[in-house]
Amino acid sequence: PEAHLEIKEKSFPKGVKSWYYPRKTNPLLSALQLFISFIIWHYFLWGSMASLILLLLYLVGCLSKFTVYAVITAYFAQLFLYFPQHGRGWSPYWKYVLNSYLSDLGLGYFDAWLVQEAPLDPKKRYKPLTARTSS
Repeated sequence: PEAHLEIKEKSFPKGVKSWYYPRKTNPLLSALQLFISFIIWHYFLWGSMASLILLLLYLVGCLSKFTVYAVITAYFAQLFLYFPQHGRGWSPYWKYVLNSYLSDLGLGYFDAWLVQEAPLDPKKRYKPLTARTSS
């Protein structure tokens, strides 16, 4: 990875900031990277898993049918109706998750590079990124 890191850093123009998150070689940290990336990147499966758990709780008599339907409906409705990135943004508490060692481990599973091409102004509202093609 070190040689790979040198080549990539040299290819960036002056003034561009970059962060490299390497894949861990320690078996315990590697397993933690896999677990974190699975949890973060499979969030669309959470609703299905939670629905299954709610259904099982209903079948054993711990929850009413109304509660199961209400929770499942609310969860899937917010997936399609709630877009915080287009309004005020995410809760300020997300910065503790996004700026933690655990998120760095998750990025490391994908051997990720983050590249900042220009400084960001916290007062400015940015549009979502779209695919760019190099010219």
